[in-house]
Amino acid sequence: MIQEIKQSINLIDYIGQYIKLEKRSHHHQGICPFHSDSDPSLTVWENGTWKCFGCGVGGDIFDFYALFHNTSLKKAFEHFCGKQETIESAFSTTDNIIRFLKKKEEELQVYKRLPKLEKFVDKCYQNKHSSLRQWNKEVIKTFKLGFCVDPTDELYGRITIPIWNENNILVGVAGGWVKKNEKNKYINKTGMTKRGVLYALNYSLSCIRKKREMIIVEGYKDVWKMWEAGVKNVVGIMGNMASNRQLDLIMKYGQFNLILGLDNDESGERGTKKIIKELNRFCNIRTIKLPDGIKDLGECNLDMIHRILRNGETV
Repeated sequence: MIQEIKQSINLIDYIGQYIKLEKRSHHHQGICPFHSDSDPSLTVWENGTWKCFGCGVGGDIFDFYALFHNTSLKKAFEHFCGKQETIESAFSTTDNIIRFLKKKEEELQVYKRLPKLEKFVDKCYQNKHSSLRQWNKEVIKTFKLGFCVDPTDELYGRITIPIWNENNILVGVAGGWVKKNEKNKYINKTGMTKRGVLYALNYSLSCIRKKREMIIVEGYKDVWKMWEAGVKNVVGIMGNMASNRQLDLIMKYGQFNLILGLDNDESGERGTKKIIKELNRFCNIRTIKLPDGIKDLGECNLDMIHRILRNGETV
């Protein structure tokens, strides 16, 4: 039923009711209604899909309806399908409906937060706090690191760390402590889900493909230090234990050659063992050993990083 609806409605005509579309060779373009767009960045294809190359939102007719009318995906299905029974007939079981809607709703919520989140990131990026001076200009600019000065915001007084997914869509912002005596080293802005994201994958993917190898570390600072050392085929799992979704991304983009550089402690060792257990059948895996007294790659100097990477051990 879902597929039948997509095929029965011309998406170009449908979206054309809401925004002006201009025909190109194999698609139509228009001003995106979901962010401040001056140069037409929303593209609609004849195959029933659409995407904005400015803010990153996209999908099918259901996604457009839900976003444009600021409603849920379930309401979008009901609008086009009619009765609830018709929706259920489109899936084999009720569980399938729940799983499908949950996944799509999570994506939808990310899209709905995008404009406000992007403004927050841009505003914080303008604040050049002294705590950022430990990182070079390339790292600050590439990862758009900033500082929150808004006392009403939950990240007030913290370094702001924007997090993009593999499709270059901003999915959240983390706040890092400035003083080590603060309660939490990192806190996340409300609504952020990072367990399905590899930090920096959007920036490192081209280098990973070129080198045919992915380096996996734990934290943000580990990634930044690697970049300062000129090592850019690196991603962070933002914790010590990779989630199932992160393992899927590693399998998909890691070129089947992995270097594990998790922290030099018990939790890091457990996280390393999990990745090896889950992926050793499919990937060539090397682990790196940090010198005694060094907790993570973020504490290493640049020469040490290159030496450690050369001496990695094959699992």
